[in-house]
Amino acid sequence: MMLQIRQVDHVVLRVSNLQAMMRFYIDVLGCTLEKVQENVGLWQLRAGAALIDLVPVDGAAGKKGGGAKSAKAAVKSDK
Repeated sequence: MMLQIRQVDHVVLRVSNLQAMMRFYIDVLGCTLEKVQENVGLWQLRAGAALIDLVPVDGAAGKKGGGAKSAKAAVKSDK
């Protein structure tokens, strides 16, 4: 059975260089800064109807996922 994606609500990206990623998503792709929660290590960007969460790997939330790794994709379905 093939999944049919209706929309993407948000994605979480663990990043090793927050400033470079912010410049790319804001200056190049035109996202806007929606919310910052420095105490947990979360920078949230608006991309149309979706959100992109940038989580530095060396921050509070980022450390819970371990060290920086290569990219992986995760999909959650309601089916």
